[in-house]
Amino acid sequence: MKFLKSKWERSVCLVVAIVLLAALGMICWQMQEPVIDVTNTRISIDCPFYGVVVDWKDVRQVEWCGALPLLSSRTNGFAAGKVRVGHFCAKSGERIRMFSYSRVGACICFVLCSGEKVYLNLKNEERTKELFDIVNACFLFEHYRTRHSNLLL
Repeated sequence: MKFLKSKWERSVCLVVAIVLLAALGMICWQMQEPVIDVTNTRISIDCPFYGVVVDWKDVRQVEWCGALPLLSSRTNGFAAGKVRVGHFCAKSGERIRMFSYSRVGACICFVLCSGEKVYLNLKNEERTKELFDIVNACFLFEHYRTRHSNLLL
């Protein structure tokens, strides 16, 4: 290669290529939907860099929302194309955590006892609704069980 005459120029080009490929790989990895595990005691949203595990005892409410909140800024997260994952600031001023894989459609909102809100939607609204039904059933079961444990004995 004529334009890469010295060993130094070839080394710099190799390092730049490796860094660019690594960055592209990380972006593609982040674009995948999370692995979601729902049990009677918790929900786990496993996605690269921004996953979360929430116990049902730490959740005040689970809601089906018709639309995602409007965002004003990303405070610590990833946003590319339709994917928005991590910590954001909503136009309303509240700080939220988002796991969004579609810009349109409904989502699940978890209101935590701390006041924090976590929004989740998948690429497909029907799958998001199916997930909401499972999540809501587990949430309601756990809250009923903990509040009425003396009746279950």
